[in-house]
Amino acid sequence: QNASVFMAARWQARAVLFDMDGTLLDTEPLSTQSIEHVLRPLGGTCGPELKARILGKPAAVWARVVLEANGIAESAMAPAELAAGWEAHLCTLAPAVLPGVERLTAHLSARVVPQCVCTSSSARLVDAKRAAHPALLARFAFVLTAESVRRGKPAPDIYLCAAQRLGLAPRDCVVVEDAVAGVAAAHAAGCIAVAVPGAAADPVAFRDAGADVVLASLDDFVPELFGLPPFAVETDSRLVQHRV
Repeated sequence: QNASVFMAARWQARAVLFDMDGTLLDTEPLSTQSIEHVLRPLGGTCGPELKARILGKPAAVWARVVLEANGIAESAMAPAELAAGWEAHLCTLAPAVLPGVERLTAHLSARVVPQCVCTSSSARLVDAKRAAHPALLARFAFVLTAESVRRGKPAPDIYLCAAQRLGLAPRDCVVVEDAVAGVAAAHAAGCIAVAVPGAAADPVAFRDAGADVVLASLDDFVPELFGLPPFAVETDSRLVQHRV
């Protein structure tokens, strides 16, 4: 990517707030698989365009969108039924940790930089992921879930709640997100929004949603750009793409 590097003085962050699905863990292919597992008896699918529309949104919201897009009436399957079936199937699958996550979260933990997770997933799904990756989840001060706030992403509630629990102003928090809805939530909260979209995603949509920085992966995260302690190995040759 053609990119520019901001000077470290641009931000002086004091904490990092992570989305979970698609940001820390490679759950999105498994999530699609689980949606289609439930829809299959009714001939439903969840292709890339539909998945992009629902990414990062709470189950209560996306389930209705998926059913409507497939022309499935509520008399055949209610949104709550789709969401429950999806969750039950997804709980049986173990997602992999995404590139750069172990290095970054271990580094922040070692340097005593507060970290937390802000996810649209349910507490039940978080428990399943914690069982699969206990060491990773142990690095976070707390995990906020869909049940933690009244309004899900793209509303700013979950990030405002996290900043408050950390005792910080939103402007002192870096948010790392893979979904446009999550970036919009971070931007609306007044946080520093870092987008790590999938390879098929349009970076322009993330910049339009308010992303301050767009990265190809967390391998490209440069802590000192945000005023955070640098990695032991020099990273100033790494590039980021940013919103002007």
